[in-house]
Amino acid sequence: MDQLDGEIDAESRAEINNKIEYNIEKADKYLELSKRLENEELDQISTVDADARAVVLHRNIVNVGYNIQVGSDGKNKMIVAIDTGEVNDTHALSPMIARVQENLQVKNMKVLADKGYHTGDQLAKCEGLGVKTFVSPKANAANKRFKVFPMETFKYHPGSDTYRCPNNSILRSNGQIYQRKGHSKKGTWVPFKHYKTKDCNDCPIKLQCTSSPQGRIVQRSLHQGAIDRNNARVNADPEYYRNRQQIIEHQFGTIKRQWHFTYALLKGKEKVRGEASILFIAYNLRRSMSIHGFSELLELLKALFVNFWAIIELTSIVGGPVLINCNPNMMRHGSSGQQIGKYKV
Repeated sequence: MDQLDGEIDAESRAEINNKIEYNIEKADKYLELSKRLENEELDQISTVDADARAVVLHRNIVNVGYNIQVGSDGKNKMIVAIDTGEVNDTHALSPMIARVQENLQVKNMKVLADKGYHTGDQLAKCEGLGVKTFVSPKANAANKRFKVFPMETFKYHPGSDTYRCPNNSILRSNGQIYQRKGHSKKGTWVPFKHYKTKDCNDCPIKLQCTSSPQGRIVQRSLHQGAIDRNNARVNADPEYYRNRQQIIEHQFGTIKRQWHFTYALLKGKEKVRGEASILFIAYNLRRSMSIHGFSELLELLKALFVNFWAIIELTSIVGGPVLINCNPNMMRHGSSGQQIGKYKV
């Protein structure tokens, strides 16, 4: 009996030692991942799919996957651009517009997008691309948190680069440009100015404006002009902005609810983009059939196929790329605006 107890104790000690070694290895692994997060300035790492990230589907639901960006034309609801984007949409707008412009060979357009795409840096870049944005404005978080006079009550005067407060005092900047960084480790640096006045000390409505002993300080992003122009367009024509849901939700409703595409079969950014692209090509073909009918679509595809083989034959003859202009009457694609949206798998 004593010998059996000794054997059990030895087995128990071996099992405990194995568990200790396993947990030490596990701790070393997570320590290595923690160092990698710090050294590479990453917010998160997926050990299953290096390109995948934790994506917020709803308020309290998070899945590891991809945030697929989609561009749609406003007239026919055809998908004209696709990309596998970052975790959120804050830096996705101008790259997607550039893709749409390249694919359609169109520069001037109107773009609708929800408030997730509303950042000054992106709106300014969109102006540089020559497009008019209609992106839903974001509410100022500080106004809700501190319950003070909202920024809208401070009138900006571009000629003198000053603000006028609700008490008719003038807020001026010292001309210095400050920088603040986004919430993520690789967040974009945002340049801005400070505007303030000494009149805050004796202001009769100071408590409605600020609780700071230094008085109210107004921050103005250097991209604020682009933000104001975008917001003015949306507020001037809210009915036009409401077209966004009618345009982009059409694709999402079909693909997610009817076709049940809620997860990807492949891993890696490029492969997932290829998988989604095949699905969206199928959607465009199905959509084209609804617009043209089967017979007309078949004729259009035949004409496209003939042009394709003409390009192949000429390329083999001249030994280089050849540009062939298709008959414009054969392609009836038209658009009154583009819509940028997101799709998560």
